[in-house]
Amino acid sequence: MNTLRKKILLQFFVSNGATAASFGLSIVLARLLSPSEIGIFSMTAIAVSFAHVFRDFGVVSFIKQQKELNSDVIASATGVLITTSWAIAAVLYLLSSYWANWFEEPGIEQVMHVLALGFVFIPFGAIPQAVLTRNFEVGKQAIVTIVSTTIYITVAIVLALNDFSYMSMAWANLVNILVSGACYIALRPPEVTMRVSLQQWRRVVDFGTGAMLTSSLKAIDLALPDILLGKMSGAHQVGLFSRANSTVNILNHIAGPTINYVALPYLARVHHGGHDMAAELKRVIAYISGIFWPALALTAVLAEPIIVLLYGEAWRESATAMVWLCLACTAQTAFSLTQPALTGIGRPYLSAIALICAVILKILFGILLYDGSLASFAIAIAIADLLTMLPYIYLLRRFLGLGLGDILEPLGRTAIVAISVLGVTLLCRELLAANEHPAFVVGLSCLIAVPVWYLAIRFTQHPLTREFSLLQAELGKRLTRS
Repeated sequence: MNTLRKKILLQFFVSNGATAASFGLSIVLARLLSPSEIGIFSMTAIAVSFAHVFRDFGVVSFIKQQKELNSDVIASATGVLITTSWAIAAVLYLLSSYWANWFEEPGIEQVMHVLALGFVFIPFGAIPQAVLTRNFEVGKQAIVTIVSTTIYITVAIVLALNDFSYMSMAWANLVNILVSGACYIALRPPEVTMRVSLQQWRRVVDFGTGAMLTSSLKAIDLALPDILLGKMSGAHQVGLFSRANSTVNILNHIAGPTINYVALPYLARVHHGGHDMAAELKRVIAYISGIFWPALALTAVLAEPIIVLLYGEAWRESATAMVWLCLACTAQTAFSLTQPALTGIGRPYLSAIALICAVILKILFGILLYDGSLASFAIAIAIADLLTMLPYIYLLRRFLGLGLGDILEPLGRTAIVAISVLGVTLLCRELLAANEHPAFVVGLSCLIAVPVWYLAIRFTQHPLTREFSLLQAELGKRLTRS
């Protein structure tokens, strides 16, 4: 278990290092390219990102979920992934002119041609990457991430400096795919050969269809608020809502990649090993909520100073949506492991039940409750996410053995911790002058809230207490050795 903790920690630093590097690249490119040039690439990426759901076809999840892997299974998975990827590449290439005409921007066609070409090469690195993830080979994947990210950033900047315009990002993306694929092939485990087969394609497709259904619904669920608000209001409120949503999800952007990396292969191992899935889910739900809920409570109280600090006065209105989006995110994080757990037991399609409910409810409440204000739309999203907890509760009880009482026990302790942080942040906000600089308000509030969070964890004997004790013991050993 200690080895797994070290691997998770390494993955956390590597994924966040890559995220920070990509953010740095976006800042540099914003100074080398015009908004319209970046916009051309972004508009193309909308279609390509959705196409990735169908390209993957659940094959990567299939690899991660398998109890035993052999060369025949891997060869069949490779065959299916090549088939779907190349088919999507052809579709993207053929539809590129139609997509460009829709936006009345000819440059989109060129970008999509290059991005479609990337789909031809993705399968050769995707399968080794999935096997390495399944085996928790974090060290090898860290090497690939460092090498590919460095080359991607270098190529993008060099091309932008040499007047490649919006094609800079397109060609850099293709080079990134080629480099990471070559690295994964070089570092692949012995059982991963480059043999291609369709011998067991039905087995792969049966699983992949359910996984793809869930992934496509999840993509729709994520895109739906922008689509709805854009239709009912316009670009201005979409921009404000996007800023509010991304701010609320800052912690998810930091911890999400690591959670997503570990969740499916780990829960699949728990299932295949005959261990108590319900007990493990209960423990991990407590860990995730114990970190996220207090952070969301703090974010809700400090919404306005956080928005002004990060984006400036022009974005202040975004804060009116953040309290409700924090509430929505609280519901989401409590059940964030349901999908990987259901996939881990070989039933990925069941997650579609909750996602269909979420999509329908967001459309319904979005239309009924929106009165022209950003806050009313955020309330609609929050109500939809809170009601979606009901199908998730059913799925956890029916298929994963986790009853309502089992869910409420860790969440009850987490709620006490979150309320403690909420109370001290409200008090701090009340005592500070209204004209205090946002940086001072946010900094002081966090400085006070963090120790309160820690003491509340200890006081409630939250499951995170064990992790703190293990961390202290490890630090004690290191200090003794030194």
